[in-house]
Amino acid sequence: MIYCLLLTGSSFTVKHPNMKLPVTTVFTHLLLLVSLTASAQAPLPAATAVMETNHVKAFLSADGTAFAGPAGEGFVPVEPGLAMKSLMGQTGLWIAGMDPAGNLKGAVSVKGQTDFHPGLNPLFDPADSIYLNHIWKVSCADINQHLDNLQNGILDSPVPNVFGFPGRGNPYFAAYNPYDLPFTIQGLGGFYDRDGDAGYDPLQGDYPSIEIRGCSLENYPEEQNWFVFNDVGNHPSLLQPLEMEIQTQFFAFKTPSASPLNNAIFARYKLINRGAEQLDSCYFGLYADFNIGNPDDDFLGTIPGQQVLYGYNGDNNDEGGFGSGVPVMAIDLMRGPLDTFGMEVSLHSAVIVNDVDNLQPVQYYHLLSGSLQDGSPAPNGGIMFPDNPNDPNGVSEYAQGNAPGKRVGVASYGPFSLKPGAVNELIVAYYYVYTPGATPLQNVEQLYADAGLIQGLFDNCFEGLDNTCDALVNAPDYPDAAVFSVFPNPANTELNITSEAAAFSRIEIFDTPGRIIRTIELARPVNNYTLPVSELPAGAYLLRVNSRALPLMIQR
Repeated sequence: MIYCLLLTGSSFTVKHPNMKLPVTTVFTHLLLLVSLTASAQAPLPAATAVMETNHVKAFLSADGTAFAGPAGEGFVPVEPGLAMKSLMGQTGLWIAGMDPAGNLKGAVSVKGQTDFHPGLNPLFDPADSIYLNHIWKVSCADINQHLDNLQNGILDSPVPNVFGFPGRGNPYFAAYNPYDLPFTIQGLGGFYDRDGDAGYDPLQGDYPSIEIRGCSLENYPEEQNWFVFNDVGNHPSLLQPLEMEIQTQFFAFKTPSASPLNNAIFARYKLINRGAEQLDSCYFGLYADFNIGNPDDDFLGTIPGQQVLYGYNGDNNDEGGFGSGVPVMAIDLMRGPLDTFGMEVSLHSAVIVNDVDNLQPVQYYHLLSGSLQDGSPAPNGGIMFPDNPNDPNGVSEYAQGNAPGKRVGVASYGPFSLKPGAVNELIVAYYYVYTPGATPLQNVEQLYADAGLIQGLFDNCFEGLDNTCDALVNAPDYPDAAVFSVFPNPANTELNITSEAAAFSRIEIFDTPGRIIRTIELARPVNNYTLPVSELPAGAYLLRVNSRALPLMIQR
């Protein structure tokens, strides 16, 4: 197959034997390529992106750190009545193990610094690590438009996010990116391979998708973000490098039902051991720097049966943060790595980090292996605070009367052996739980239910969702309550709906499974409306006015 590249002024066009691809890439990309080539060894800041598909606004970085955005823009719930405050300061991978000589090797992300670098392992090709310093974002709407275009047989307007995606062998990659696509044995971004030829070709109906073991690649979420990072190079932690490559996908769903998925984003880490030696007594972990609004009055808890590590406010008022309505933040480990026998490794430990500023290499390993940082055994066999704080006799920070404060935790899998070339998978859900008017302990109680729901949806490969597949709309800079509100909420007999922006003429109420149970069509657009709800049973609902939605509680 022959392709021709024709330069035309400030843009260029790729011609294909069966179609014409107008490409939006401009000549400045060629200049950027020259600049990158000339400075292939110079370190560059990691590329960043913001996810804002559902009720979450989350900051990502191509070096593997997440939720460490500027001015507290980390993991921010976007709900009416909630302050735009972050629930986390940072999260990232911790990996460590012993080489055959007994030397400790590892890489960690911790409090404003990381041992990881964006791009591929620079020992193979230094240029690759610079060229792949990027986060490729693809929306559900992008894929829908791409598939609709293919139905015509003539592709007049290719979707750049689909045609520029780093799938294995993508022949159009260089037309949408300022460099050629590197080759790796394992491939790069995951995709649905419609024609089964193991290569990514959008013209054959291929499109980006989420690689989850045992799930169909044909399904795709509302938003996905792909990037790759590695640990070769300088380690601020002073741990010796592992030569690990981590191909990463952050993704999210959006549904009109009152589902906990609307408060969640997922991360899939594909970990490839590029080192030449086997690592033994190896652990994979996730670092969690909880910042529940005001970060100095928090507690930490675990739900061992659900593999959940969570942070919650130490009292009913988050001073200087969320005030009286305080969400709970959860890190839910959906799937662990495989051991050398192909068996999934279960959660090993979840511990508190007491002095994150002064950790030494061996202390990272202590924490990963379920000990305290001084090497002494952690309480409860390494699973700290495993009981529901609503149980006055349970083992929790609240029940024990601990003083609230800054909380940092590490949850880990292991021990196992990691052979050279081994490919592993770690999948985690980050989500918050919030009900208007609920106390932090009531939100913790709801977390126990939501954790089971989210795990069930994951185990079922997210099948059967009423995913909206709307075009991505940026999360507002201020809560929706500024333009759309209901009162009272919870409601008993009626509620008042007010819109300070656009008038509305359609109101929909959804039940918990996502079914529309009531639709009101008004004769003319209004900004205020009193809606009778006395016939609705008590419970949780979702109220949607125009394109805006928020949870609704009915109480009797």
